[in-house]
Amino acid sequence: MTKYRSAATPGRALGYAEVSSIPSVFPNLDDTTIVIRLSRYGDANLDGVVNPQDFNRLVANFGSATALWSQGDFNYDGNVNLLDFNRLVGQFGQTSASDEGFAPRR
Repeated sequence: MTKYRSAATPGRALGYAEVSSIPSVFPNLDDTTIVIRLSRYGDANLDGVVNPQDFNRLVANFGSATALWSQGDFNYDGNVNLLDFNRLVGQFGQTSASDEGFAPRR
């Protein structure tokens, strides 16, 4: 998979998730909608903050070899491991401005 990073925004990348995996964050969108947002590394649920909810997603999928961003794969290699944990820890407690994200399109 191609790696997506923005050199202009260190510590951030394009986070993505199907709404069915994060329904409380985007309750008004169809479950099959894919949300893509410029996010801090570690923001698994794309809510704009790296917090215990994101950590729990990473822990639940730790060791997976078929994971997505919303499951804790923050370097796009399909694996959830210490590399992803380190990215999350480096951003823990940080928030993103609401205008940094991409609005969903239908």
